[in-house]
Amino acid sequence: MMFAQLKRFEDFANYLWSYPATRIGARVVVFFMIAGFAISAIQAYQLHKTVNYLVLLVGESITLGLVLSARGARAVGLSLVSILAAFTGSFYYLFFSFSAHSVSLVPLRLAESIQITGVLFQIFAKLSLGRSFGLVPANRNVVTGGAYRLVRHPIYLGYFIAHVGFLLGAFSVHNLIVLSLLYGVQFVRILEEEKVLRLDPLYQSYMVRTRWRFLPGIF
Repeated sequence: MMFAQLKRFEDFANYLWSYPATRIGARVVVFFMIAGFAISAIQAYQLHKTVNYLVLLVGESITLGLVLSARGARAVGLSLVSILAAFTGSFYYLFFSFSAHSVSLVPLRLAESIQITGVLFQIFAKLSLGRSFGLVPANRNVVTGGAYRLVRHPIYLGYFIAHVGFLLGAFSVHNLIVLSLLYGVQFVRILEEEKVLRLDPLYQSYMVRTRWRFLPGIF
Protein backbone atom coordinates (compact mmCIF):
# COMPACT_ATOMS: atom_id res chain seq x y z
CA MET A 1 0.00 0.00 0.00
CA MET A 2 2.74 2.46 1.00
CA PHE A 3 4.82 1.64 -2.10
CA ALA A 4 1.79 2.24 -4.30
CA GLN A 5 1.25 5.65 -2.68
CA LEU A 6 4.92 6.56 -3.18
CA LYS A 7 4.68 5.52 -6.84
CA ARG A 8 1.58 7.69 -7.27
CA PHE A 9 3.46 10.62 -5.71
CA GLU A 10 6.37 10.13 -8.12
CA ASP A 11 4.03 9.88 -11.11
CA PHE A 12 2.24 13.06 -10.01
CA ALA A 13 5.56 14.87 -9.46
CA ASN A 14 6.74 13.87 -12.94
CA TYR A 15 3.43 15.04 -14.38
CA LEU A 16 3.83 18.46 -12.74
CA TRP A 17 7.49 18.63 -13.80
CA SER A 18 6.47 18.23 -17.43
CA TYR A 19 5.07 21.78 -17.32
CA PRO A 20 7.63 24.59 -17.86
CA ALA A 21 5.83 26.74 -15.25
CA THR A 22 6.57 24.11 -12.56
CA ARG A 23 10.26 23.95 -13.46
CA ILE A 24 10.56 27.74 -13.52
CA GLY A 25 8.67 28.05 -10.22
CA ALA A 26 10.93 25.49 -8.53
CA ARG A 27 14.02 27.35 -9.79
CA VAL A 28 12.67 30.65 -8.42
CA VAL A 29 11.98 29.12 -4.99
CA VAL A 30 15.49 27.62 -4.82
CA PHE A 31 17.02 30.91 -5.97
CA PHE A 32 15.38 32.90 -3.19
CA MET A 33 16.23 30.33 -0.52
CA ILE A 34 19.90 30.36 -1.52
CA ALA A 35 19.76 34.16 -1.77
CA GLY A 36 18.60 34.22 1.85
CA PHE A 37 21.69 32.26 2.83
CA ALA A 38 23.88 34.63 0.80
CA ILE A 39 22.37 37.59 2.68
CA SER A 40 23.17 35.84 5.97
CA ALA A 41 26.78 35.43 4.78
CA ILE A 42 26.92 39.17 4.02
CA GLN A 43 25.61 40.01 7.49
CA ALA A 44 28.08 37.60 9.12
CA TYR A 45 30.97 39.12 7.15
CA GLN A 46 29.93 42.65 8.14
CA LEU A 47 29.80 41.56 11.77
CA HIS A 48 32.96 39.42 12.00
CA LYS A 49 35.09 40.69 9.08
CA THR A 50 36.62 37.24 8.62
CA VAL A 51 37.65 35.82 5.24
CA ASN A 52 35.68 32.58 5.61
CA TYR A 53 32.35 34.43 5.35
CA LEU A 54 33.56 36.37 2.32
CA VAL A 55 34.62 33.16 0.56
CA LEU A 56 31.28 31.58 1.52
CA LEU A 57 29.48 34.55 -0.04
CA VAL A 58 31.44 34.09 -3.29
CA GLY A 59 30.54 30.39 -3.30
CA GLU A 60 26.82 31.01 -2.79
CA SER A 61 26.82 33.76 -5.44
CA ILE A 62 28.21 31.21 -7.91
CA THR A 63 25.48 28.78 -6.82
CA LEU A 64 22.83 31.41 -7.56
CA GLY A 65 24.25 31.88 -11.05
CA LEU A 66 24.29 28.14 -11.69
CA VAL A 67 20.69 27.76 -10.51
CA LEU A 68 19.57 30.41 -13.01
CA SER A 69 21.65 29.09 -15.93
CA ALA A 70 21.25 25.32 -15.42
CA ARG A 71 20.41 23.44 -18.61
CA GLY A 72 17.33 21.26 -18.91
CA ALA A 73 17.57 17.69 -17.66
CA ARG A 74 17.62 14.64 -19.90
CA ALA A 75 16.27 12.56 -17.04
CA VAL A 76 15.14 13.46 -13.53
CA GLY A 77 14.36 11.51 -10.33
CA LEU A 78 11.35 12.89 -8.45
CA SER A 79 10.58 10.26 -5.85
CA LEU A 80 9.49 11.55 -2.44
CA VAL A 81 12.77 10.31 -0.94
CA SER A 82 14.92 12.11 -3.53
CA ILE A 83 13.00 15.39 -3.17
CA LEU A 84 13.16 15.37 0.63
CA ALA A 85 16.86 14.46 0.58
CA ALA A 86 17.65 17.19 -1.95
CA PHE A 87 15.94 19.97 -0.02
CA THR A 88 17.03 18.81 3.43
CA GLY A 89 20.60 18.45 2.20
CA SER A 90 20.51 21.90 0.59
CA PHE A 91 18.92 23.91 3.39
CA TYR A 92 20.28 22.15 6.50
CA TYR A 93 22.00 25.38 7.57
CA LEU A 94 18.67 26.69 8.86
CA PHE A 95 19.12 24.33 11.81
CA PHE A 96 22.62 25.39 12.85
CA SER A 97 23.10 27.06 16.23
CA PHE A 98 25.52 29.97 16.67
CA SER A 99 24.77 30.42 20.35
CA ALA A 100 27.26 31.19 23.09
CA HIS A 101 27.09 27.51 24.10
CA SER A 102 29.28 26.54 21.13
CA VAL A 103 33.03 26.25 21.74
CA SER A 104 36.09 26.20 19.52
CA LEU A 105 38.00 22.91 19.68
CA VAL A 106 41.02 24.32 17.82
CA PRO A 107 42.41 27.83 17.27
CA LEU A 108 39.81 29.81 15.30
CA ARG A 109 42.31 30.62 12.54
CA LEU A 110 42.83 26.89 11.93
CA ALA A 111 39.08 26.21 11.90
CA GLU A 112 38.55 29.10 9.47
CA SER A 113 41.37 27.84 7.22
CA ILE A 114 39.81 24.38 7.00
CA GLN A 115 36.42 25.93 6.29
CA ILE A 116 37.87 28.16 3.55
CA THR A 117 39.65 25.16 1.98
CA GLY A 118 36.36 23.27 1.84
CA VAL A 119 34.44 26.19 0.33
CA LEU A 120 37.16 26.83 -2.28
CA PHE A 121 37.10 23.16 -3.30
CA GLN A 122 33.31 23.32 -3.40
CA ILE A 123 33.55 26.34 -5.75
CA PHE A 124 36.00 24.43 -7.96
CA ALA A 125 33.59 21.47 -8.07
CA LYS A 126 30.57 23.66 -8.91
CA LEU A 127 32.48 25.41 -11.69
CA SER A 128 33.56 21.98 -12.98
CA LEU A 129 29.89 20.95 -13.08
CA GLY A 130 28.83 24.24 -14.70
CA ARG A 131 25.35 24.30 -16.24
CA SER A 132 24.82 20.65 -15.24
CA PHE A 133 24.30 21.86 -11.65
CA GLY A 134 20.98 21.07 -9.94
CA LEU A 135 19.45 20.10 -6.61
CA VAL A 136 17.15 17.18 -7.43
CA PRO A 137 18.63 14.03 -9.02
CA ALA A 138 18.93 14.63 -12.77
CA ASN A 139 21.11 14.00 -15.80
CA ARG A 140 22.03 17.37 -17.31
CA ASN A 141 25.05 15.92 -19.17
CA VAL A 142 27.64 13.71 -17.47
CA VAL A 143 30.66 15.68 -16.24
CA THR A 144 33.94 13.81 -15.71
CA GLY A 145 36.59 16.56 -15.77
CA GLY A 146 37.92 19.03 -13.24
CA ALA A 147 37.05 18.11 -9.65
CA TYR A 148 35.10 15.13 -11.00
CA ARG A 149 38.36 13.38 -11.81
CA LEU A 150 38.91 12.94 -8.05
CA VAL A 151 35.54 11.64 -6.82
CA ARG A 152 32.09 11.25 -8.34
CA HIS A 153 30.44 13.83 -6.06
CA PRO A 154 33.13 16.42 -5.27
CA ILE A 155 30.68 19.15 -4.20
CA TYR A 156 29.76 17.00 -1.20
CA LEU A 157 33.45 16.53 -0.43
CA GLY A 158 33.87 20.31 -0.39
CA TYR A 159 30.90 20.69 1.93
CA PHE A 160 32.29 17.98 4.21
CA ILE A 161 35.67 19.70 4.57
CA ALA A 162 33.95 23.03 5.24
CA HIS A 163 31.65 21.43 7.81
CA VAL A 164 34.63 19.90 9.63
CA GLY A 165 36.11 23.40 9.89
CA PHE A 166 32.79 24.84 11.02
CA LEU A 167 32.30 22.19 13.70
CA LEU A 168 35.85 22.58 14.99
CA GLY A 169 35.28 26.31 15.37
CA ALA A 170 31.68 26.23 16.65
CA PHE A 171 31.28 22.87 18.36
CA SER A 172 28.11 22.03 20.21
CA VAL A 173 26.11 18.83 20.65
CA HIS A 174 23.31 20.50 18.67
CA ASN A 175 25.58 21.23 15.67
CA LEU A 176 27.11 17.75 15.85
CA ILE A 177 23.63 16.19 15.69
CA VAL A 178 22.62 18.43 12.77
CA LEU A 179 25.72 17.49 10.77
CA SER A 180 25.42 13.78 11.64
CA LEU A 181 21.84 13.79 10.34
CA LEU A 182 22.90 15.82 7.32
CA TYR A 183 25.42 13.21 6.18
CA GLY A 184 22.84 10.49 6.60
CA VAL A 185 20.71 12.53 4.20
CA GLN A 186 23.66 13.15 1.86
CA PHE A 187 24.29 9.39 1.71
CA VAL A 188 20.69 8.89 0.52
CA ARG A 189 20.98 11.86 -1.83
CA ILE A 190 24.07 10.44 -3.54
CA LEU A 191 22.40 7.05 -4.05
CA GLU A 192 19.29 8.73 -5.47
CA GLU A 193 21.38 10.82 -7.87
CA GLU A 194 23.24 7.75 -9.08
CA LYS A 195 19.97 5.90 -9.73
CA VAL A 196 19.32 8.47 -12.46
CA LEU A 197 22.89 8.96 -13.69
CA ARG A 198 23.88 5.30 -14.00
CA LEU A 199 21.20 4.81 -16.66
CA ASP A 200 23.61 6.69 -18.94
CA PRO A 201 26.37 4.46 -20.44
CA LEU A 202 28.82 7.36 -20.17
CA TYR A 203 28.25 7.50 -16.41
CA GLN A 204 28.63 3.75 -16.12
CA SER A 205 32.11 4.04 -17.67
CA TYR A 206 32.87 6.96 -15.36
CA MET A 207 31.91 4.87 -12.30
CA VAL A 208 34.44 2.23 -13.33
CA ARG A 209 37.22 4.83 -13.70
CA THR A 210 36.32 6.85 -10.58
CA ARG A 211 35.79 4.44 -7.69
CA TRP A 212 34.92 6.70 -4.76
CA ARG A 213 31.71 8.68 -4.44
CA PHE A 214 32.82 11.52 -2.17
CA LEU A 215 35.17 10.32 0.58
CA PRO A 216 38.29 8.70 -0.97
CA GLY A 217 39.09 5.38 0.64
CA ILE A 218 35.77 5.28 2.56
CA PHE A 219 32.69 5.85 0.38
